[in-house]
Amino acid sequence: MPLPNTIGDLSLTPSSNSPTGSDSTATNDDYLRSLSALIRSFYSLSTASIAAAATTDIGASNAENVTVTGTASITSLGTGYAGCLREVFCTGTPTFVHSSSIALPGAANITAVANDFFIFRCTSAGQWAMVAGTRAATSFANAT
Repeated sequence: MPLPNTIGDLSLTPSSNSPTGSDSTATNDDYLRSLSALIRSFYSLSTASIAAAATTDIGASNAENVTVTGTASITSLGTGYAGCLREVFCTGTPTFVHSSSIALPGAANITAVANDFFIFRCTSAGQWAMVAGTRAATSFANAT
């Protein structure tokens, strides 16, 4: 297995991950460095903002916290991987469109405003559910 770049590159089956039992990490610590970076990414801010678009691929972010800019309608949050969690901070006014790709509370579209904050969980490849969020004085805690 090549060095993992994202948590999605890892398997839930330990023996499917590298290094294998016979690989020496003493002479090649790149695996340990890679895993350390992945662990740290869970508590990091994304290094770049993502512009709102029909497909706004938050699953490809290198961190759990993602900033989304712009005003486009979002009909997909990307492929992701089952269990992937993303905190989305909006600086623009994108519209999240409820569909089989994005499950939103009340099965209704949400037009965000600056400083809205939503949490999405990828339930399977290409399918996301909003699980919490805040906007203005309204809370979507435990939305779906």
